[in-house]
Amino acid sequence: MLFQSGEKNSDKLTKKIEKRLAADLGYEVKVILRTDKELESIVANDPFKEKQFEGKTQVYVAFLSERPVAAMKKKLSAMDTDDEMLRLHNREVYVLRRMIPDVRPRFSNNFLEKEVGQTATSRNWATVNKLLNLAAK
Repeated sequence: MLFQSGEKNSDKLTKKIEKRLAADLGYEVKVILRTDKELESIVANDPFKEKQFEGKTQVYVAFLSERPVAAMKKKLSAMDTDDEMLRLHNREVYVLRRMIPDVRPRFSNNFLEKEVGQTATSRNWATVNKLLNLAAK
């Protein structure tokens, strides 16, 4: 979801949105907020720009609710396989996945939430770029 706000404090705005959603929906919804400048940085810092796998690949970005502890970067990188790689940068986990028919991805959003210990929401690279383009308008 894209929107404009005069609120400069992201934490304050996140809590305000969460409170309103809970009131309107009747249950808690965790909000993960990124500014247009943060989206620009996320796209610019793609750690897989130069990485090539044989065959079709897909990049995903998991947006984390908080900045994880420093040791998490090493832990996630150590989980790399021949078909999937993870890189942590700020509050995002970038996932490069080789697309193999009939093979279920190992690094799902639920897996990342469990490993990192916080809420996350994932989007594919095309969606991240579309969000950035829409935010720039």
